Amino acid sequence: MKIVSAFAVVLLLALATFTVAEQAGGQRTRGPMVTSMQASIDKDGPHPNKAEIKGPAPVTCLGGVSDDPKSPVVTCKITGPGFDGILKKGEKVDLTGAGTVTLACTGRGWVRCNARIN
Repeated sequence: MKIVSAFAVVLLLALATFTVAEQAGGQRTRGPMVTSMQASIDKDGPHPNKAEIKGPAPVTCLGGVSDDPKSPVVTCKITGPGFDGILKKGEKVDLTGAGTVTLACTGRGWVRCNARIN
């Protein structure tokens, strides 16, 4: 009889836990959409990347690399609503509205750069 009552207690506790979790709204709200961008330069020339944004959004340059050890520091060239300029690794700019965001790299040799739109 002890096994049956122990099983009943465990079942009751599990049911209570699931009921409380359901009432508490166990789902987290979705965070803002994040868009990752990557651009490059190779023997065929620059390969920029474009993305559409629906409103104001921050853009962060995540960094870049080059195969040329004498290349200047690789940076992100960002063009978008309210901004047209160069960002170094870790720098952020706030775009002002909806539109197209273009990422291009600056540097020498085979280059790749990455940016993130939040």
